[in-house]
Amino acid sequence: PNIQNDRMRIRIRDAADPTISDVSDNDFSLTWRFNILAPNGGEKWYIGYTNNITWQSASALGLVRVDFTGDSSGSNYFYNITNGMNNVAANTNSMAWITPRNEALLSQQAKIRIQTLAGLGADVSDSFFTMAGIKIVNPIGSSAFKSQAPANIRWVSAGAGPTVTIQFSSDAGTNWNVIVPNAPNVVGTNTYVWFVNVLPTETARIKITSNSDGNASDVSAVFTVANIEILAPLNDMDWQSGRTNHIAWAAGGAGDWVRIYYSTNAGDAWVELTDPLDSTPYPNISGSNSYEWIVPNYPSAIARVKVESVIDPLNLFGVSSNFNIAGVRVVEPAVGDVWEINIQSMIRWVHQSAGGTATLEFSY
Repeated sequence: PNIQNDRMRIRIRDAADPTISDVSDNDFSLTWRFNILAPNGGEKWYIGYTNNITWQSASALGLVRVDFTGDSSGSNYFYNITNGMNNVAANTNSMAWITPRNEALLSQQAKIRIQTLAGLGADVSDSFFTMAGIKIVNPIGSSAFKSQAPANIRWVSAGAGPTVTIQFSSDAGTNWNVIVPNAPNVVGTNTYVWFVNVLPTETARIKITSNSDGNASDVSAVFTVANIEILAPLNDMDWQSGRTNHIAWAAGGAGDWVRIYYSTNAGDAWVELTDPLDSTPYPNISGSNSYEWIVPNYPSAIARVKVESVIDPLNLFGVSSNFNIAGVRVVEPAVGDVWEINIQSMIRWVHQSAGGTATLEFSY
């Protein structure tokens, strides 16, 4: 019988003659080898927390083994919690289990099993309990999400309710911004497709929190949002030719060196901005960068700049929107031209953002 008692006796009677019987001479004790007290069904425990396993034990059973299953069949005890735990014949034994943040443990149909090291006297939880929590499985520490592109945020969940809040940090968790306040959440694996509309950073983190149970939460390892994002010049900005302006960009995961280019024809052709005496790339850091540029005298309404990573120029680069190189440039006469006196010649120039009229002057 499923009882414990210290005053047990056995009586045996003849089935044909009840007057013939015998009873144990003295009381004896009936006890479980092991009797799990917690978790024994209905509890809600959490990964990442300390959970106390308690049980009763008979005498002379020695060290014990404790195993976990999240399998609804209750038969696949795949996770060993401890192997060689001290066990005392007393009313209660206790083990403080520092439950790891392991997605394999998340289950709403969990049980534990306690037995001797030889596998004898096993007892299991009478009913299922919930091992609750959220575990982010993408991104991980080695991940790199590309800025201004879609990325899959993935997590495993149990006991966390129907919706979660997903947040992003660009500074390793000091400050957080909400990506979505009520992403759908189910037991098992979940995916949210996020368009990564944030600046590049090498100290990014994702946090996911249940909207119904604040204990169910997880923060990702630090990962990289990789790309180069042009911060200046902006769309339709006027940059005066011959003046000094600063090309600015934000970078993350793009390496230590970049090359910088400009175009006056919306990117059909590019001219690299380098020191004529030194063609080495320009230094780049994670975060904000700038390059001091004397704007050339090539007026254009469709000028652009490009900053590209040396380590991956095909994927890690940023291109500005069209901006204006403002100014006037004489194209005729050009260097080397010879004009004859008293012969009409055509003066030609190109201009951008220079107004509707111009003054022509002659020097000799």
